[in-house]
Amino acid sequence: MNGDFSFTFFIFLILASIGGFCMAYAENLEKQKEKEKDTVKQNTSKEDKDNYFDELYKTMIINTSKFNELIKKYQTINYGPTDTELISNLKKMETITEAIINEVERDESTKKQKLRLARDFINYYQSKSIYFLDSLCNLISSGVENSKFENTIRSITKTLYDFGNEYEKQYCKIMEIEIAKIESEIKVINMNETYTKD
Repeated sequence: MNGDFSFTFFIFLILASIGGFCMAYAENLEKQKEKEKDTVKQNTSKEDKDNYFDELYKTMIINTSKFNELIKKYQTINYGPTDTELISNLKKMETITEAIINEVERDESTKKQKLRLARDFINYYQSKSIYFLDSLCNLISSGVENSKFENTIRSITKTLYDFGNEYEKQYCKIMEIEIAKIESEIKVINMNETYTKD
């Protein structure tokens, strides 16, 4: 009887151990599945962010092409003496845009960071510049001369001048990363020179 009890107790311990092992294994398996889900979510999120920045970059390039075409269109429809100033401003905007693109493309490690800073430029200033310049071309091309059209043309022209200044501000914002990097490099060089003199 005592032996039966020991055997039963022994079997009970084995079954309890197996049950405990199975529960621990199932719990570990569940944790592993959760980790895999988190990894998939993180990868998906990273891919979504990568896609977002890729799309933002493509939008900037497409917008630049559209804007440059509109500058050419504007130059062919309007040769008035006062327009040389606006053409000069549009060319300045074109030059700043090229500088922004070059800055974004210059260093792959800071590309996303610079695109993040360029979001307002791409989504607002570039797209609105295209809209206003296209509208200006259409109004002038229509040949209609009335006060409403002329007032709108003046308003658009002023807005494009203002945007020229905003383009500069946007470029400076994007350059902050590079300026900080340059200043950091200069500090390192100055520190090295100080140590070598000692």
